[in-house]
Amino acid sequence: KLPTLTLHMEGLVEDSGDLELGVFVEKLKTLKSALREADRILHGADTDGIGLLVANLTHNSPAAVTLRPASALSGTSSSDVFEYFARTVSDLSARGGSVGNASVYLLEKILELCNGYGSRFSRMWLSNGRRDLAGFDATTRESVLAALGRTVYALGSVKGRVERYNGHGDKKYL
Repeated sequence: KLPTLTLHMEGLVEDSGDLELGVFVEKLKTLKSALREADRILHGADTDGIGLLVANLTHNSPAAVTLRPASALSGTSSSDVFEYFARTVSDLSARGGSVGNASVYLLEKILELCNGYGSRFSRMWLSNGRRDLAGFDATTRESVLAALGRTVYALGSVKGRVERYNGHGDKKYL
């Protein structure tokens, strides 16, 4: 059986738990970017990245989107990616949890998933079909902000020449 990861999203009480379409789309796009970054961390930048299919989509308040790998060949790596991403979010949800080898880009995507908690959605969490794995809430957000605040910057110099530089885009690494 192929691994799955389900994102559950619950809207605000004043909207009867229904989620705004814009929030739904935004969170799915951010989750896709976060999973691709998790794949890059685990398997390197040379891979094509995991292909994802929507295996199930429900709206029984909360809304839930279940993702699975696009092919059976990527089942093992997708399982690793799903587990790594959920464990990273879970560790951040535990106050003072470690970020392990998470990149700044992945932390920023987790922060984007947390943004809007309490004002645009009331609950959001991950499960694997059998059990809840991690949640996106105020504690997770504060842990990510603390981890990003520990980023160390240093002055220095590099000798050589720039062959090509692109200062645009989301990736903050070479």
